[in-house]
Amino acid sequence: GWSAPPPGPPPPHGSVTDAGPWASSGSPPPPPPPPEEREEQEMLPQWFEAVLPLAGQVGQPQPSAAQPPAASPREADVQASGVGADLVAAVAYDGREVNEAGLPEAGYVAFSLGDRLTLLSEASPGHELNQWPLYAYGRASGSGEEGWIPTGCLTGGGR
Repeated sequence: GWSAPPPGPPPPHGSVTDAGPWASSGSPPPPPPPPEEREEQEMLPQWFEAVLPLAGQVGQPQPSAAQPPAASPREADVQASGVGADLVAAVAYDGREVNEAGLPEAGYVAFSLGDRLTLLSEASPGHELNQWPLYAYGRASGSGEEGWIPTGCLTGGGR
């Protein structure tokens, strides 16, 4: 029987045929990931802890850093009425607000002149682009809709 010839000697080191560990792919291996990525992943839980409490406030008026304007006598009356007060709309309100980026902001209750509303929270300052300086969370008695209501639109309603 005929057999294959013995293999030749290996090429000497430094020859052009010795292309290194990536000879077959034609390009060097990708570098290892930088250590910064690992640190970012370790910081994610801290980031979530910082941001999660804010997630519940999406669409709600955020207190602005500026000092709120002085409340009108009607607003002072409404603030004195407090949570659970049944009030009457002295001014109609369309419920259309934009956030500080100028985009539509949900969560406000539209109402007409004479509608009855119940406050479910204390009034707090809106942000710079809100139509009114103070808002309280409340419910429209007719529709049952809940959301932010500008307290400047309300007056004490009697019973």
